[in-house]
Formats: sequence, C-alpha cells, structure tokens
Amino acid sequence: MLGTPPGGLVGRSAELAEIDAFLQSSEQGFAALAVEGEPGIGKTALLAESARSARARGARVLSARATESELGLALCGLGDLFEDVEASSFELLPGPQAEALRAALLRVPAGARGIDERALYAGVLSMLRLLASSSPLIVAVDDAQWLDHSTARALGFALRRLESERIGILATVRVWEQVVATFVEAADEERRAKLRLGPLSAAALHEVIKNKTGRSLSRPAVVEVAHSCAGNPLYALEIAGTLADRAGHASPAVAASLRELVSARLGRLPAPTRQALALAAVSSNPTTALVDAEALRPAVADGVVTLEAERVEFAHPLFASAVYGLLDAEGRRAVHRVLADRVEEPEESARHAALAAAGPEPATASRLDSAAAIAERRGAPVAAAELVELALACTPGGDGNGRLERMLRAAAHWLAAGDLGRAQELLDALLLDSATPPIRARALQLLAQLQGRRSSFAEAAAAASEALAAAGDDPELRAAIELDLAFCHASVGDLDGTDGHARAALELASAVQQPGAYADALAVTTMVRFLRGGGVDEEGLATAIRLEDRERRSPMQMRPSYVRGHIRLWTGQLDEGLPILEQIHDEALERGEESPVPLLDFYLVWGWLWRGELRRAAELAAEAAQLASLLGDHAAAGSALVCSALVHAHAGALPEARSEAMEAIQRFEQLGWPIFVPWALWALGLAEISDGDPVAAHAALGPATDRLLTMGSLDPALAVFLPDEIEAVIELGELERAGAL
Repeated sequence: MLGTPPGGLVGRSAELAEIDAFLQSSEQGFAALAVEGEPGIGKTALLAESARSARARGARVLSARATESELGLALCGLGDLFEDVEASSFELLPGPQAEALRAALLRVPAGARGIDERALYAGVLSMLRLLASSSPLIVAVDDAQWLDHSTARALGFALRRLESERIGILATVRVWEQVVATFVEAADEERRAKLRLGPLSAAALHEVIKNKTGRSLSRPAVVEVAHSCAGNPLYALEIAGTLADRAGHASPAVAASLRELVSARLGRLPAPTRQALALAAVSSNPTTALVDAEALRPAVADGVVTLEAERVEFAHPLFASAVYGLLDAEGRRAVHRVLADRVEEPEESARHAALAAAGPEPATASRLDSAAAIAERRGAPVAAAELVELALACTPGGDGNGRLERMLRAAAHWLAAGDLGRAQELLDALLLDSATPPIRARALQLLAQLQGRRSSFAEAAAAASEALAAAGDDPELRAAIELDLAFCHASVGDLDGTDGHARAALELASAVQQPGAYADALAVTTMVRFLRGGGVDEEGLATAIRLEDRERRSPMQMRPSYVRGHIRLWTGQLDEGLPILEQIHDEALERGEESPVPLLDFYLVWGWLWRGELRRAAELAAEAAQLASLLGDHAAAGSALVCSALVHAHAGALPEARSEAMEAIQRFEQLGWPIFVPWALWALGLAEISDGDPVAAHAALGPATDRLLTMGSLDPALAVFLPDEIEAVIELGELERAGAL
C-alpha cells in the first residue's frame, strides 16, 4: 500500500532519498542540485518539503520563487533571498561590501556613482559564507529559469568560489523540450547534480487526489485521469475537479490542456478576486499593502493563494500566469496602471507604467530612462536594455532624436550583455534613418565594435573610419574611435597603422583633458610599443594605471589594467599578471559584460598552462566554450576553440586538439583576424610535435614563423610557438634554420 511521507509528498520516496543525500552532502561542504521537470509535476512541492527537512536538520534556509514577470527586474531575487537576514549580519561584512549589498537590497540609497558591482558580488559571497559559519545553509530557488539576470550572475559568482563551505544550492527548473541553463551551471561540475522528476503512478495520483480533495475515485476513473494527465499531479487535481459524479464513478471531463483547466477554475472566482489575483501575479512583492486581502479570501478558500505575514503566495506558479492570461489587453493595462502608482521601487514602477501605456507617453519614456540608468549602475545590462526598449515604445513619433538616442543606448546595453543579434538589428535600423552626425558617428562606432566580433575586422575598420569622418570636431569621441581603429589594425597585423591611430588617440585625449580617455590611449600606445619590440614603458604604464577610470565605459582591451595584466603575462611575470587578469575576468562576469570574456579566457589559459595548472586552464576553456555558444560571436567562438585546443594538446588529447585548432583557424580566416591564427597554429604544432610528427608540426608552424619574420622587430611574446618550430626543424635536420630561429 502506498503511504504518505511526513511532509505530505506521495510517490516520491526515491526523490526524497536523493534530497536527503544532497542535504547530508551540503553539511560536509558545498553542493548544488537542480530539480528539473515539466510544469505541475511537483517541483515546487518537493522544494518545500526539502526546505522543511533542511530546517529539521538544523540548517538555515534562504528562499526565493522567481516568476516570469520579474525576469527583467534587477536583483529582485536577491532581495527575496536576503529578506529575512538580520541587520546585524551586514555589520560583520567589510564596509564596501555591506554598503553595496544594502543598497542592492534597497535597504539604503545607492551612492552617487551607483553600486560598486565588485563589492556587491563579493558581499553576496561573504554573506553566504557568514550565514553558513554558524549552521549549514540551504539556498532554495523555485523556477530558477526565471531568476532575474543580475541575481543569477551574483549567485553564479558565489558558486564559482564555494568549496568547503556548508552550503547547499537547491533549485527547481521548469523544462519543456529542452533543459534551460541556470545559475546552478556556474558550480563546479563535480559539485552539482540534476534530479529529473518523472510522472507519478496511478496509485500515487489516487493518493494525491484523495489527500487534496477528500474524495476517493473509482479505479476506472483513476486510470483515465492518470492516462489523461500523463502522471502530472497538478493536472490530475484539476481534472479531478471537473468530475460530474462527486463519488468519482463517472468518466472525467478532460480539458485540452492544464492551462485551460487552471483558467477554468480561476474563471469561477468572483471578478474582484480575479482582479486582486492579477495584481498579485504581476507584482514582484505581492503583499496586502498592494492587494486587497478581503477580495482574495475566495481564492484562499479555493487553495489558489495563501496569505502569510501579509505576503500573498500562489499555491503554484501556473496559477499566477493563468490569472494574467484571463485578462484582455485593456484589463492588463489597468492592472499595470494600478501597480505603477502603488509600487515604490523605481525600476518596477517604470515597467508597470510602460505596460499600462496604450500609446506614446513622453513622461513614461523619461521615467524608463531613469530606471534604465539605475539598472545599469546596479550591474544589470539586460534589464537596462529592456527598459530603454520600453522607453523607445513610449517615445512619440515626432521625437526623432529622442527615438534614435534610445535606439543607440539600447544597442549599447545589448552589446554589453552579449546579445549581438539584437544590437545589430537596432543599429541597422538607426543607420537607415537620417540621424544627426553625432548620433550617426556613435552608432557607426558601436557597429564597428560589433562587426569586429561577428563579421570581419576589414568591415569593422571601414565602419570605424566612417564613424571618424562623422564625428566632426568632437575630440573625445574621435579619440575613442581612433582607439577602435588601432585595435582593428592590430588585429590584421598592421602594427605601423596601429601605432599611428594610438598616437592620434593620445593627442586628442590630451587636448580634452579627460583623464580616463587619456589613460586608455596611453595604455594602448604602451602596448603597441611593447609589441613592436620597444620593451615595457613602465613610467607610461604606471601613469595610465594611476589615471584609469574604473567606471568609464570603454572596450576591455583598451583599459590600462587589462594592458598591464597582458604585459606582465607576456614578460613571464605570472605571479603579478595572472591575478590582474583573473580580477578583470571576474569583474566582467559580475557586470554581465560576457562578450569579451572568451578572448580574456585565452590569455588566462595561456598563463595557467605556463604555470602547469591544467585543471584551472580546462575550467576556463569550458567557460569560454559555454559563453561563445550563447553569444553568436565568431571572435569569441574562435578564442574558445583555441583555449580548448591548447588544453587538449597539453593534456595529450591530440585528435581533439587538431580538430579544434583547424576549426579555429577557419573561424579566424573568415573573420579576417590573421594576428590570432598563430595561436591556433601553436596548438596544432604542439599536438603534432607531441605525437612525434615533425613534418606535420613544421607544416603548421613554419608559415606562422615566416610571417612573423616579415613583420620586423617584435617582442618575443608574439612568437610563443617558436620553441616547437625549432624542435621540429632540428628533427628534420634543418640545423641552419633552427640556429637562425
């Protein structure tokens, strides 16, 4: 006979055993578990039972339930997780971390320059460690696929650094045809696991229906319900609710879908109740201060929602989405109009105002601009982009410049977030318009940066040159474009052209008296001098670092700290260079600036391989591959392939190294990025020489060596593959060439 476990779950004994094992594991050290399944299969119930069990074992539980309507709200999930954390705990964190975390949670106002993202993400990690120091800690997130992007990044930052701490991450993930990636993927592969919830048996479904409704169905009715719902318990309960024969002898009247059944149930509630439910469904923090508690009472009696400590909780996320789906367009606008007036948080209030608008509204557009600026300062580029696009929809048709400015800002945010496709769409549309020269110049500059990652550096250089012509006499804009042109010329191996554009940028930035722009230009000229064989200009590099503006929005490769990290790596000063590059890597991920990370990963892989740290190099190569697969960025994809090829070549996985190196070469040639081809040839040559084939090694490395020799005086860092070429030609008996090299 099927029994009901203490927590009320039926037919999940095997899953509960896995949860118990997970809880035991998290008491010894960090562990993560993702519970996957279709809507209504029982993920939320299992999560609730897991939290109850964890508390019974003496663990503290932080919980959050993400909803689709909150996906674009920056740090909304973080607010839920830390809602009940005592103020005294914040006082135990380092000052900058506590200040940033309090501001992110809206406990105190953010400073004039916004939240320091590095301090915020470090604060999240420190707080988790602090809470776990006194007892085991479980972080439970329901519907993790809808967790807002900035919270997901904050948790991802922490997960990458947790090891021995007594912390367990437990997340449910709604899946349909395919699994959705969530923040849990940031945990080390050895420390995370997945649990897929399957259908319940007919006997288990009968027990669920009896426990929830107090009715016992006939065997034929149970079998038909089980067949109709495919073992889904929520679906089974909704079908059972449609039975005409209260004794359960009649055949169930089965609706077309679970959503239709839920909608039919909600449709039977009074209109004021449905209105109150709609307000709760689209609010990030539904409480009785926003929603009429009296109007909700029929929904509470029907088991749709619960009221606990003034907070409104839906019994299942499907109820929230279904109640919103019952509204027509005007009804939805009315709900958002109410919340726009009642919600105090600027970002959410502005979103509701936009969704309430029936047409262009200049005041709402300005309100959304302000909210986007807040989201940007909070390290949420996706949220910022979405808010600017909402502002764009609220912009009157006659406001040409306002519309184009917003298109440009949205494209910049999408580019920073790694959505190159959407950024391209916006820029293409903008450039078809008759934009004023300053707007056109900035759009072309952004297009050049985008084309350098997904098209070719020849196209990027052409767009940047056009941007320079349109920039007029704006010295700061011209300086930034000159630096972009320097990068384009460096990418095609034209170091003389690179030097000319870098010096032009330095002269312009000096005239502007803008320290951040001058620091970037000085750093780039220092880099060019180094690559051309002039050695390290330590004085110039130190000046650039001193003047660096960490808040300045500029491409990563132009920043003084990035240049310093690379020069230290290239001169073999790994103890200094690797920590600098690792910090830049972490900060980029924390800000959501994922696009340049695969290229940065390549240099980190290079450095860690020099240190003999194959495992760390492999982790970075895997990260680069994962990011590149999401970005649609050819430069990122090629960089990721080189990372993996080098790791495989050093690990002795030679077929994989050959295949990845060849594919990377093909990518770089399509992109017109010859300066990076030698790195792929390095991996290929290393694989061949390791396999005892000097002919193949020389075939790979010989042309790259010859090309370097035609480029004049260079720093040896650009010839990192040369030892393998020398070994190959020695084995081939070409001692004169070997000696010359």
